[in-house]
Amino acid sequence: MSAVKKARGAAAAEFTRVFGAVSRRARDRGPWGFALAIGLCVVIAAISALDSRPGGQHLVNGCCNERDGYPLHLWLFRLPGSMIAPPPGLPIWGSLLQVLVVIGIAEAVVGRTWTIAVGLAGHVLSGIAARVLLNVVPGVFGGLPAVDRFVLDTGPSAVTVALTAYLAVVLRVPILGTLAAVGVALGMFAHSDLAAREHAVAWAVGMACGAVHLLLLRRRAAHASMRDITGLGASVAGHT
Repeated sequence: MSAVKKARGAAAAEFTRVFGAVSRRARDRGPWGFALAIGLCVVIAAISALDSRPGGQHLVNGCCNERDGYPLHLWLFRLPGSMIAPPPGLPIWGSLLQVLVVIGIAEAVVGRTWTIAVGLAGHVLSGIAARVLLNVVPGVFGGLPAVDRFVLDTGPSAVTVALTAYLAVVLRVPILGTLAAVGVALGMFAHSDLAAREHAVAWAVGMACGAVHLLLLRRRAAHASMRDITGLGASVAGHT
């Protein structure tokens, strides 16, 4: 069997494992099993509809439209809402699709707590990195032009990128993870802009969260094994 066929088979096996987890969640809990993903899609669609109305644009701008050149207190206030605001240059269906797929898979596999924690970490830390990079002299690695301070920095992409990297680590799907990483890298090289840098940071955050999750699982398994050994020793001692 050639290396290409082996890789193709391994990728198919990884996809089957992920699809199986999502299918079990849907079978066991129905739509409620994906309440977080569905709810976010509803909120994003509602915010987008509001933003398309003249009166609604003012409301969306006041709570969600964030730019990295804003004063820190205003930037922090709008940062959470920027996750659900319409992203510049991306149709609304693009945001809805990535949220439904990525957050839906994460919700099915690791539950809502980890999904929310990792998604927020990717969104917040990539936003902080953008503000830092904007203070680097243009031309230095990672530096961004000053005009990017006034670019609208909204959308759920940093959340979904972080969760994709996290799932690749936790689910141990190296081929699917590599394909996704290549996509992020190509996007960064093709468009070396603010969003591309944030996606790179979000990917690193997701991988770090995945490593932490695996470490916690291993420590929990080790403690469980020690309790089993202790219990077995006590049982043997009681019968002697």
